[in-house]
Amino acid sequence: MSSQNPEKGRSVFSYLRPHKAAVTSGFVLLLLTNAFDKAIPWLLQHAIDALTHSNYAEVRNFALGVIGCALVMGVVRTMSRRRLFDVARDAEYEIRGSILDRLHLLGPSFFRRMHTGEIMSRAINDLGQVRLLLGFGVLNVVNSVVAYVSGIAPHDHDFTASHDVRGDSLSLLHSRRSGIFARHVQAQRRSPTSPGTAG
Repeated sequence: MSSQNPEKGRSVFSYLRPHKAAVTSGFVLLLLTNAFDKAIPWLLQHAIDALTHSNYAEVRNFALGVIGCALVMGVVRTMSRRRLFDVARDAEYEIRGSILDRLHLLGPSFFRRMHTGEIMSRAINDLGQVRLLLGFGVLNVVNSVVAYVSGIAPHDHDFTASHDVRGDSLSLLHSRRSGIFARHVQAQRRSPTSPGTAG
Protein backbone atom coordinates (compact mmCIF):
# COMPACT_ATOMS: atom_id res chain seq x y z
CA MET A 1 0.00 0.00 0.00
CA SER A 2 2.84 2.36 0.78
CA SER A 3 4.43 1.63 -2.60
CA GLN A 4 1.37 3.15 -4.28
CA ASN A 5 1.64 6.35 -2.23
CA PRO A 6 5.13 7.74 -2.84
CA GLU A 7 4.03 11.35 -2.24
CA LYS A 8 2.67 10.77 1.27
CA GLY A 9 4.22 13.06 3.87
CA ARG A 10 6.15 15.09 1.31
CA SER A 11 6.71 18.73 2.27
CA VAL A 12 5.57 21.51 0.00
CA PHE A 13 9.05 23.05 0.05
CA SER A 14 10.53 19.74 -1.12
CA TYR A 15 9.23 20.64 -4.58
CA LEU A 16 11.84 23.40 -4.66
CA ARG A 17 14.73 20.92 -4.47
CA PRO A 18 14.82 20.14 -8.22
CA HIS A 19 15.15 23.90 -8.80
CA LYS A 20 18.09 24.58 -6.49
CA ALA A 21 20.07 26.36 -9.18
CA ALA A 22 17.22 28.72 -10.06
CA VAL A 23 16.45 29.39 -6.38
CA THR A 24 20.12 30.08 -5.64
CA SER A 25 20.43 32.46 -8.57
CA GLY A 26 17.25 34.20 -7.44
CA PHE A 27 18.71 34.69 -3.96
CA VAL A 28 21.95 36.05 -5.47
CA LEU A 29 19.93 38.51 -7.53
CA LEU A 30 18.12 39.57 -4.35
CA LEU A 31 21.48 40.24 -2.71
CA LEU A 32 22.52 42.37 -5.68
CA THR A 33 19.20 44.22 -5.59
CA ASN A 34 19.68 45.14 -1.95
CA ALA A 35 23.31 46.08 -2.59
CA PHE A 36 22.32 48.59 -5.30
CA ASP A 37 19.44 49.80 -3.13
CA LYS A 38 21.78 50.55 -0.22
CA ALA A 39 24.34 52.14 -2.53
CA ILE A 40 21.95 54.92 -3.59
CA PRO A 41 21.72 56.62 -0.14
CA TRP A 42 25.50 56.29 0.21
CA LEU A 43 26.02 58.05 -3.13
CA LEU A 44 23.49 60.74 -2.18
CA GLN A 45 25.32 61.36 1.07
CA HIS A 46 28.61 61.95 -0.75
CA ALA A 47 26.85 64.04 -3.39
CA ILE A 48 25.45 66.35 -0.70
CA ASP A 49 28.87 66.58 0.94
CA ALA A 50 30.40 67.51 -2.41
CA LEU A 51 27.65 70.06 -3.00
CA THR A 52 28.35 71.76 0.32
CA HIS A 53 31.98 72.13 -0.76
CA SER A 54 30.91 73.43 -4.21
CA ASN A 55 32.58 70.48 -5.93
CA TYR A 56 30.13 70.24 -8.82
CA ALA A 57 32.17 67.73 -10.79
CA GLU A 58 31.86 65.17 -8.01
CA VAL A 59 28.18 66.01 -7.62
CA ARG A 60 27.66 65.17 -11.28
CA ASN A 61 29.57 61.90 -10.94
CA PHE A 62 27.59 60.86 -7.87
CA ALA A 63 24.33 61.82 -9.59
CA LEU A 64 25.24 59.64 -12.56
CA GLY A 65 26.09 56.86 -10.12
CA VAL A 66 22.65 57.14 -8.53
CA ILE A 67 20.98 56.95 -11.93
CA GLY A 68 23.11 53.96 -12.92
CA CYS A 69 22.40 52.13 -9.66
CA ALA A 70 18.66 52.78 -10.03
CA LEU A 71 18.61 51.43 -13.58
CA VAL A 72 20.67 48.34 -12.77
CA MET A 73 18.64 47.72 -9.61
CA GLY A 74 15.41 47.80 -11.63
CA VAL A 75 16.73 45.21 -14.08
CA VAL A 76 18.17 42.95 -11.35
CA ARG A 77 14.99 43.22 -9.25
CA THR A 78 12.87 42.18 -12.22
CA MET A 79 15.17 39.24 -12.96
CA SER A 80 15.09 38.05 -9.33
CA ARG A 81 11.30 38.10 -9.22
CA ARG A 82 10.96 36.35 -12.56
CA ARG A 83 13.39 33.66 -11.46
CA LEU A 84 11.68 32.93 -8.14
CA PHE A 85 8.15 33.25 -9.50
CA ASP A 86 8.96 30.84 -12.34
CA VAL A 87 10.22 28.32 -9.78
CA ALA A 88 6.95 28.68 -7.85
CA ARG A 89 4.95 28.08 -11.03
CA ASP A 90 6.98 24.99 -11.85
CA ALA A 91 6.45 23.68 -8.32
CA GLU A 92 2.71 24.32 -8.64
CA TYR A 93 2.67 22.35 -11.90
CA GLU A 94 4.49 19.42 -10.27
CA ILE A 95 2.17 19.44 -7.24
CA ARG A 96 -0.85 19.45 -9.51
CA GLY A 97 0.62 16.47 -11.37
CA SER A 98 1.14 14.63 -8.08
CA ILE A 99 -2.47 15.30 -7.10
CA LEU A 100 -3.68 14.00 -10.46
CA ASP A 101 -1.58 10.85 -10.12
CA ARG A 102 -3.01 10.29 -6.66
CA LEU A 103 -6.57 10.78 -7.88
CA HIS A 104 -6.02 8.09 -10.50
CA LEU A 105 -5.23 5.61 -7.72
CA LEU A 106 -8.41 6.30 -5.75
CA GLY A 107 -11.49 4.17 -6.16
CA PRO A 108 -15.14 5.08 -6.78
CA SER A 109 -15.86 5.22 -3.03
CA PHE A 110 -13.65 8.31 -2.70
CA PHE A 111 -15.46 10.18 -5.44
CA ARG A 112 -18.80 9.32 -3.85
CA ARG A 113 -17.64 11.01 -0.64
CA MET A 114 -15.76 13.92 -2.24
CA HIS A 115 -17.65 16.18 -4.62
CA THR A 116 -16.07 17.08 -7.94
CA GLY A 117 -16.35 20.81 -7.20
CA GLU A 118 -14.39 20.43 -3.97
CA ILE A 119 -11.66 18.50 -5.77
CA MET A 120 -11.44 21.21 -8.44
CA SER A 121 -11.33 23.92 -5.78
CA ARG A 122 -8.41 22.29 -4.01
CA ALA A 123 -6.61 21.60 -7.27
CA ILE A 124 -6.96 25.20 -8.49
CA ASN A 125 -7.60 27.72 -5.70
CA ASP A 126 -5.58 26.03 -2.96
CA LEU A 127 -2.66 25.37 -5.28
CA GLY A 128 -2.76 29.02 -6.30
CA GLN A 129 -2.16 29.94 -2.67
CA VAL A 130 0.69 27.43 -2.51
CA ARG A 131 2.25 29.11 -5.55
CA LEU A 132 2.04 32.47 -3.80
CA LEU A 133 3.65 30.96 -0.71
CA LEU A 134 6.55 29.45 -2.63
CA GLY A 135 7.05 32.52 -4.80
CA PHE A 136 5.94 35.79 -3.26
CA GLY A 137 6.13 34.52 0.32
CA VAL A 138 9.66 33.12 0.10
CA LEU A 139 10.81 36.21 -1.80
CA ASN A 140 9.52 38.59 0.88
CA VAL A 141 10.96 36.57 3.76
CA VAL A 142 14.41 36.37 2.19
CA ASN A 143 14.27 39.99 1.03
CA SER A 144 13.32 41.19 4.52
CA VAL A 145 16.15 39.26 6.16
CA VAL A 146 18.70 40.47 3.61
CA ALA A 147 17.44 44.06 3.88
CA TYR A 148 17.73 43.97 7.67
CA VAL A 149 21.22 42.47 7.70
CA SER A 150 22.53 44.79 4.98
CA GLY A 151 20.73 47.94 6.09
CA ILE A 152 20.28 47.94 9.86
CA ALA A 153 22.75 45.54 11.43
CA PRO A 154 25.93 47.28 10.13
CA HIS A 155 24.82 50.51 11.82
CA ASP A 156 24.17 48.94 15.22
CA HIS A 157 27.87 49.05 16.14
CA ASP A 158 28.19 52.72 15.18
CA PHE A 159 25.06 53.59 17.13
CA THR A 160 26.13 51.79 20.29
CA ALA A 161 29.66 53.17 19.99
CA SER A 162 28.51 56.78 19.76
CA HIS A 163 25.61 56.61 22.22
CA ASP A 164 25.25 55.45 25.77
CA VAL A 165 22.23 53.28 25.09
CA ARG A 166 21.78 52.21 28.69
CA GLY A 167 22.10 55.76 30.00
CA ASP A 168 19.72 57.10 27.36
CA SER A 169 17.19 54.38 28.18
CA LEU A 170 17.37 55.12 31.92
CA SER A 171 17.01 58.84 31.27
CA LEU A 172 14.01 58.25 29.05
CA LEU A 173 12.43 55.94 31.62
CA HIS A 174 13.05 58.48 34.39
CA SER A 175 11.52 61.30 32.34
CA ARG A 176 8.44 59.22 31.56
CA ARG A 177 7.99 58.32 35.22
CA SER A 178 8.40 61.95 36.19
CA GLY A 179 5.82 62.99 33.63
CA ILE A 180 3.34 60.37 34.82
CA PHE A 181 3.87 61.45 38.45
CA ALA A 182 3.38 65.12 37.55
CA ARG A 183 0.14 64.38 35.69
CA HIS A 184 -1.05 62.31 38.64
CA VAL A 185 -0.37 65.19 41.06
CA GLN A 186 -2.19 67.66 38.81
CA ALA A 187 -5.16 65.33 38.55
CA GLN A 188 -5.29 65.00 42.32
CA ARG A 189 -5.23 68.75 42.75
CA ARG A 190 -8.05 69.27 40.24
CA SER A 191 -10.21 66.47 41.67
CA PRO A 192 -13.02 67.78 43.92
CA THR A 193 -12.67 64.75 46.19
CA SER A 194 -8.97 65.23 46.87
CA PRO A 195 -7.92 65.83 50.53
CA GLY A 196 -6.76 69.33 49.74
CA THR A 197 -10.23 70.46 48.59
CA ALA A 198 -12.35 68.52 51.06
CA GLY A 199 -14.13 70.74 53.63
